[in-house]
Amino acid sequence: MSDRKSVGSRAGERGAVSIKAILSIGLALAALFVVIKIVPVYWDEQQVKHQVDELARITANQNLKPEKISKRIEEIRSEFNLPEDSIMMTAVSNQSAQFFLKYSVTIDFIVSSYVWKVDYVTVGRGL
Repeated sequence: MSDRKSVGSRAGERGAVSIKAILSIGLALAALFVVIKIVPVYWDEQQVKHQVDELARITANQNLKPEKISKRIEEIRSEFNLPEDSIMMTAVSNQSAQFFLKYSVTIDFIVSSYVWKVDYVTVGRGL
């Protein structure tokens, strides 16, 4: 056996964290933060689109009166805190109804903000 100590063979095993690991963890945390901020806005957008699609389908099939349609539009807007004129009925005929959905949501990140824009047109067709 030798009493010689190896100088260079275990130099990286001194308990220090490499810069690559710190950057990887920082990048993963930043990505997680962005996902946490964006997913609720995306989820609400999909829910609003689904409800407007359903409203267009029901309007086309049941020939709803304009009062009932505007009441349902107001319910959707208040449920998702949408601005005035974000959901508009553009055309209603005998067997179809067309709705236009347009609004924007500002997503506030720590250093900047992003405006999430929604432009969606749906046409409900009768049987």
